[in-house]
Amino acid sequence: MKTILIVQAIIRRGDHVLLVEQQGPNDAVPNWALPGGRVEAGEPLTAALAREVREETGLAVKSIGPLAFVTQVLNPAHHGQVLAFAYEVLDWDGAVAIDDPDGLILSAHFLPIDEVITTLAAHEYRYMGEPAADYLRHETPATTFTFRKDADGRITRLE
Repeated sequence: MKTILIVQAIIRRGDHVLLVEQQGPNDAVPNWALPGGRVEAGEPLTAALAREVREETGLAVKSIGPLAFVTQVLNPAHHGQVLAFAYEVLDWDGAVAIDDPDGLILSAHFLPIDEVITTLAAHEYRYMGEPAADYLRHETPATTFTFRKDADGRITRLE
C-alpha cells in the first residue's frame, strides 16, 4: 500500500486564518485550503511544513505548535492512503508572497475565521476540508484522528 504524507498549517493573525487558493491539473475549479503539501522522501514533517508554507505563502515559520489533527484517507481505487498532519503555527514572519515551484497556488489571504470555516466545510475534497472546519469550530479537540474510506464516504473521528 502506497502512503502519501501531507502537512497542513494553521496560521492565525488575530481572528483571521491563512488560506491558499489552489488548482491542481485535475481540478475543474480552484479550491481554498490550509497551506501545506506533500512531505518529500526522508523529510521530517516539521521541515516539510516550513518549506510548504514558505513556497505557498512566502511566510517563514519560526515556531510550530501542537499537532491539531490527523486525517487518514484510504483510497482503495489507487491502492493507497493519505495521512495528513495539521499543525498550529505559533510564530511566523514575513509578508504573503507566493513562490510555488509547482505553480498550483493562485493566491493566499488571511480571511475571517467564520469565512474560513464555511469555505473549508464546502471543500471539493470534503475529507480534507471538514476536519479543519471542525477543528476551527472547536467541535473536535486537538490531536483528533479522522478516518475516511473512499469506497463508502464514511467519516469516523477517533480521539
